[in-house]
Amino acid sequence: SGAGALVVEISSALSRVTGLTGGDVILAVNNRQVRTAQEAADVLEATKRQGRQFILVFERGGRTIRTGLLEWR
Repeated sequence: SGAGALVVEISSALSRVTGLTGGDVILAVNNRQVRTAQEAADVLEATKRQGRQFILVFERGGRTIRTGLLEWR
C-alpha cells in the first residue's frame, strides 16, 4: 500500500507502552491514518501531552494488528 510509518528506531518508553519494534509499520493512531514517521511521532506526542488513551493499527510481517486501548504511563 505504501502508506504508513516504518518504525526504524523506537524509544524504550514507547516500545513498553505499544509493543512496537523496529520494522513495524504504523498505519493509524486513533483511527487517523499516518503516512510518515514524523506524522506518527507528532500524533503520538499529542496523545502523550494530553494524557489521552490511544489505539494503534500497525503492520508486522504482512499482518495488520490493531491494539486494544493503550495508555501512557
